[in-house]
Amino acid sequence: MASINVTAFFYDEKKNLIAEVSARTDLSILKPGQKTPFQIYLPLHSSSAPSSYRLSAVGLESDKEPPRFLKIKNLKAWVDKEGFYKVSGEVYNNGSLIARSARVICAFHSSDGRLLAISDSVTDPVSIAPGGKSYFEISSFPIHLTTGKYDLYVAVHHYERVTSANWMLFSVLIVITAAFLIYMKRRGW
Repeated sequence: MASINVTAFFYDEKKNLIAEVSARTDLSILKPGQKTPFQIYLPLHSSSAPSSYRLSAVGLESDKEPPRFLKIKNLKAWVDKEGFYKVSGEVYNNGSLIARSARVICAFHSSDGRLLAISDSVTDPVSIAPGGKSYFEISSFPIHLTTGKYDLYVAVHHYERVTSANWMLFSVLIVITAAFLIYMKRRGW
């Protein structure tokens, strides 16, 4: 499934609909049985406090497979001196495509499996070349956590072939060289 959209329907005590809010999931392609984090916010003071909610998810049927060549390694996790849980590590690109605008999403869970918080961070550097790696550090800020249970996901805006980047550079160099040769020929070179 691809392009997944989640809608939350919020209800008051009398089961009247008070708000409907939609958002995209953090991962754009899922295979059957796979899960992805998402975040939906109900604006403060936009309505009365909801007493219940219902979620609905829709997406497009797709035969695309989620990329599997980005791997998270060298994980470290700790609670900092302010009481926020932090997770750091490296994302390795074992594929042949450049991963553009990579970010890591962390879903923090309680010991009984309840979702407590979701946080994310872009990688440094943001794009990861084939065979390259990128660092990340995620914090539970502003929520103080001491849990050691979390799930990590890597999301990428898009992938780019290495050759396409090289062809663009090559084209620019050809144009600059041709302009230089024409200029020099006119100057009597």
